[in-house]
Amino acid sequence: MHSQQADSSSIKTLKQVQLSGYMEFYAAYDDDDNNKHQRPGFLYHNTRTGELALNIGFLKASWDNGSLRGNMALMTGTYAERNLATESEMFQHVYEANIGIKISKKKNWWLDIGILNSHIGLETAIGKDNPTLTRSLIAENSPYYETGARASYTSTDKKFYFAVLVLNGWQRIYKLDGDYLPALGIQVTWKPSDKLTLNYSNYLGDESNEEDFGPRFFNDFYFIYSPSKKFSLQGAFDFGMQPDFNDEDWPIRYWNGWFAIAKFSFNKKLSIAARAEYYGDPDEVIVVNVHDEGFVSWGYSLNLDYQFHPHALFRLEGRSFDAEHNTFENRDGELKSAYNGVTICLAVSL
Repeated sequence: MHSQQADSSSIKTLKQVQLSGYMEFYAAYDDDDNNKHQRPGFLYHNTRTGELALNIGFLKASWDNGSLRGNMALMTGTYAERNLATESEMFQHVYEANIGIKISKKKNWWLDIGILNSHIGLETAIGKDNPTLTRSLIAENSPYYETGARASYTSTDKKFYFAVLVLNGWQRIYKLDGDYLPALGIQVTWKPSDKLTLNYSNYLGDESNEEDFGPRFFNDFYFIYSPSKKFSLQGAFDFGMQPDFNDEDWPIRYWNGWFAIAKFSFNKKLSIAARAEYYGDPDEVIVVNVHDEGFVSWGYSLNLDYQFHPHALFRLEGRSFDAEHNTFENRDGELKSAYNGVTICLAVSL
């Protein structure tokens, strides 16, 4: 979740307003389909199995006159159904809704407020903008969106980006009931060359509804290295810490994860990508294991992309999880530590 910017092609420009759209259909088959056609709860994209489904589809209006900008996008699909399930029904189909004002005439300083794409993470909610069909475990279990205010600066040569944010919370549109303090975040991106991008983002938020401040401190690091047009390497590392509020001594709980993705393009249409990843949350701060104690898992995937049309992308991915504990349940009610699945996808952008 890097600063997660949608990159859909404009289909119409009218008085500085651009209209765009995106649809992502998928079908999946898993070896442990539990007859509910639901993938594990720690996944928020491509969550249905054994059927054809829409992961995400949205229509978006954007405008930018140089001193004022804004975005409004409404969405539907299984991503919205699972990822925004705890939000007010009124907002469960809002992908983003924000306005921005340029606050300096000479420098590229902006103030944006509203529902924003998250400043955390490398991967976006828009599948075609990611090197793999599915998202990594660290992306799935960190914010995809956030609500608040963001002050940002981009250098003239666009090699440096800096942002400070005040937010309603950890992937929240509305704040939860209780005495919660606002959350804070920082993002720093540096592009020393056209081949390398380095990023650090963090989050400090109140996760306790008591009068005492209950901090969650989360850090995200990622890089993108593209030594040539045909090959790229991406990687990320996340680390979080939070007190256990159920213990009067508030012992600190930790979780972390990482991924590495190598992508090779044979030509403009055909490419492959391989991913290795790890996610460790032994105290279940973020991921709850309903079948055992603790969530710790390795993951591997292999992805094939075929861009058969400038606005249409076909994708095929095989993915496997290997957990330390019983984490998955098959259709016979048996518990397992391994999980395998295949997903195909058609993404169309307009």
